[in-house]
Amino acid sequence: MTNDRHDADLRAAFDGLRDTVDHSTPDFRTMMEAARRDAEGLPQLSVVDGAGIEQSIPEKVDQERRRGARVVRIGGWVSLAAAAATAGLLMINPPVDQADAEFEALVASYSTVARAASPTAGLLDLPGIDLGSVPRIGTPPVTDFEGGVDS
Repeated sequence: MTNDRHDADLRAAFDGLRDTVDHSTPDFRTMMEAARRDAEGLPQLSVVDGAGIEQSIPEKVDQERRRGARVVRIGGWVSLAAAAATAGLLMINPPVDQADAEFEALVASYSTVARAASPTAGLLDLPGIDLGSVPRIGTPPVTDFEGGVDS
């Protein structure tokens, strides 16, 4: 079986598509000319230098704009002063919550009572060992126990 017949069919199909596309696509120059003709009726847009705009604004509008800017500037300074005063008052007289102070006192009293009355506190008292210290590398082991060093 040979593929020559199928190749010829494919070539013919692609040639037909190419001819259809070639005939239905307009010429580039023709498209550009049509676009130029369509653009002739539209208004022209350009960049305007803004030098003359300030002269055309009426005096009242200019004064209102300045007054608004002044109000915003003064309002900003007043807000800043109020925030600084509030921060100063909070630093001088910090708010004390009675419930927090009472809770801290209860925790402190419970801690001292629990430490003194713990039935297992004596188990942590080992001769030659300070459980609150940081161990050092290279120190000899503790040998104060009966029977020497545990292995």
